[in-house]
Amino acid sequence: SGKEPDGKSLVRLGSNSKAFAGHLLGGLAADGRLGLTDPLQRYAPKEVRVPGFEGRPITLLDLATHTAALPRELPLQPPPNSGPYAWPTDADRYAWLVDNPLPWAPGSIASYSNVGFDLLAAALATAAGSSYEELLRERITTPLGMADTTLSPTKEQCGRLMTGYGIPGADAEPCVSTVNIAGSGGLYSTADDMVLWIRHNLARQAPSAASTLALTHAPYVQRQALDAAIGFDEGGPM
Repeated sequence: SGKEPDGKSLVRLGSNSKAFAGHLLGGLAADGRLGLTDPLQRYAPKEVRVPGFEGRPITLLDLATHTAALPRELPLQPPPNSGPYAWPTDADRYAWLVDNPLPWAPGSIASYSNVGFDLLAAALATAAGSSYEELLRERITTPLGMADTTLSPTKEQCGRLMTGYGIPGADAEPCVSTVNIAGSGGLYSTADDMVLWIRHNLARQAPSAASTLALTHAPYVQRQALDAAIGFDEGGPM
């Protein structure tokens, strides 16, 4: 684009968005609003029956640790002429889920899943009685002063979006709302905001953060205890 990037340049965080979903899960658990091992069924729409495997349900912790026996993406094609990030919606994910038995017991295998984190975001919103976007603002971005971390960038923020290059090029990443992939990869942010996020995560003894960070930073799944781990080793062994 010919524009030199700086700390205010807007970027897509992609899967780093998952860390924010995990933080919200830990924060709501620390406040007693939900339990880490609550079944997803508790926060699903009333008409939805979430599948389990031989009596083992999917829990919120399964979703947050990629152990819910869900695919990386929905194995479906979007409707014709769908806008960018307009599909799938939470309703689409639940509709697919009810018709597809789990291939193995949750908790036994880790398999990287964007579907799982978007279902987690939907469950967190239900537990909090708000939208996920509102929950993110209330519990993370406003308290930390992360004014450019958002799922719905303004025209001014879009004007600061870093322009991609190469193949497929910048047109593949339009600057639009990404609320439908909020938990898995939708967040926009800036380097300046991410410095605030990193400082927050390093301040583990701060009274306002200690209980949440104790939960969000704890290990819950040991790889050697799993039957398999799928989709984690692209950059080297996890």
